[in-house]
Parts: sequence; C-alpha cells; structure tokens
Amino acid sequence: MALPPLYQQIQVAIWQFPRADTAALTQIQQAIATWLGQIPATLAELPPTVRACGVEIHKHLRLLHQELLLWQAARQTDTKARRWQQLQQRLITLETYLQTLRQLLLEQQGEG
Repeated sequence: MALPPLYQQIQVAIWQFPRADTAALTQIQQAIATWLGQIPATLAELPPTVRACGVEIHKHLRLLHQELLLWQAARQTDTKARRWQQLQQRLITLETYLQTLRQLLLEQQGEG
C-alpha cells in the first residue's frame, strides 16, 4: 500500500526542500501550515497500529515549521548555518517516519 495522498505530498516536499530557493521554501512553509491542519483528520483513517507514526509525523512537521521560521529570522551567518543543519536533521527524521509509515501500511495490507 502506498502512502496516503497527504503523506505523499509531504514526502515530495521533503525531497525538494534541500534544493529549494527562497520562493519555493515559502511555498513549502505555506504547505506545511496547511498540512498541520489536515493531518489530525487523517489519523482516524490510519489503522490503529500505525496511528502513532502519523502522530510523530505531525509532531516533527510542526517542529520543522518552527525551525524554518527560526532559520528565516536568523541574522548571523553562524546561526543561520546552525539552523539549516537542524532543518536538515528534521527532514531526515521526517523521511524516516514516512518510510516507517509506508512499511507499516504494507505489513497491514499483508495481514488483511
């Protein structure tokens, strides 16, 4: 089973994030804000055994949104570089949870 469409959109944005220019980052930031409002409704659609993974994705997406705001507000080069590293680490974490969600959904499908 593939990821639900919303989670697929998130994954595409994560892949695009490191190469995004300022305009694209602004679009991603707006999309994140939208997804943060949409994810809670999708949690009920996930099988109970994978719902926790969806909750973690929501949490880390919210943290990514906050870290993106902090990166944009940073004025000093060192601070901006440190914030960018934090963003990169958050993207890795989100990608891991998305991979886990996909795997759990595949396992659920195999059991069903």
